[in-house]
Amino acid sequence: MKSIFALMRNAVPVIALIASSLTVTMGQAASSSARNIGPFEFHSGFWINLHHFLYEQALLRKQAAGSAPTAKKPAGLQNELPAEQRQQWDSALDYYTKTMLKRDLLLDEGMVTINDQLGEAERAPDLSRSGLPSDLLKILEGVAPIYRARWWPQHDRANRFWIAVVTPMVQQFSGTLINQLTAAYKAKWPTDPIRVDVVEYANWAGAYTTFGSGEKVHITISTDPGNQGFAALELLFHEASHWMVGPYDGAVARAIARECKAKNKPIPNGLWHAIIFYTAGEFTRRNLSEYRVSDYTPYGYRGLYARAWPNLQRPLELYWQPYLEGTVDFDKAISNLIDAL
Repeated sequence: MKSIFALMRNAVPVIALIASSLTVTMGQAASSSARNIGPFEFHSGFWINLHHFLYEQALLRKQAAGSAPTAKKPAGLQNELPAEQRQQWDSALDYYTKTMLKRDLLLDEGMVTINDQLGEAERAPDLSRSGLPSDLLKILEGVAPIYRARWWPQHDRANRFWIAVVTPMVQQFSGTLINQLTAAYKAKWPTDPIRVDVVEYANWAGAYTTFGSGEKVHITISTDPGNQGFAALELLFHEASHWMVGPYDGAVARAIARECKAKNKPIPNGLWHAIIFYTAGEFTRRNLSEYRVSDYTPYGYRGLYARAWPNLQRPLELYWQPYLEGTVDFDKAISNLIDAL
């Protein structure tokens, strides 16, 4: 496998060759939409992609209406639609603008349910058995032929290419990363396969993770430029880490709360999430470096710490990094972090 990763750094044709074996027509997708790779089950589903694309296009249209000319605009092919189809598509965007944009894709429980239902319906010719609200069902089925003809072939190809590129990395590193992450977080990996729906647009963050009954974890991740290549490996395991580390649940959150209470300090906003970014990023960087990938920049260092947690990057480097290297124990690392903040 070392030779594969050496080639991946500079040989795009090799990646394209791998991806081409997974690129299928829409008709074939109905029978081969899921790929079980290690701990993940990858999907490129029609209905869930349509839903997120409409959400994105409604958001872009709303933003463009009051933004500078350089703002990202809705998909240009919309203007090429025949008048009747354009009117129908605009009506769907109107619905999403008025009804869906005020609901967060991650934080709204109803939206999470819709996402799960659309994921499960990926092979269905219609949504009659999906359990969706009737008004949303009508909107999605109404514009489905337009999306299928105009945008879906390109989106599906991009989704499947993304899956093809990340597959050998998951196969190579999943065992190591699972062991590293569960040990660092003092947690266990979910027993059920993690469903990963790859979409053209996920949300403002590029990916989000939700949970169902039992130990069901559902990752929705986009093919954004920032989610490509080696970053796809880190982000998959970052998103999976949300099962093990939360703002209030898990050993990390409990240790933070305990130390803050003992030191009479407020719980630092976002520390638990910054720890996930740092940990998944560091382990990804470390594992890739063993295959002579020496220039990988973890996601947090691409401006995220500066934007979201400017006061957390240095303490993580000083006090969490030694824990990941095995020179400081868990409780001491958390205590040092809280002291530093």
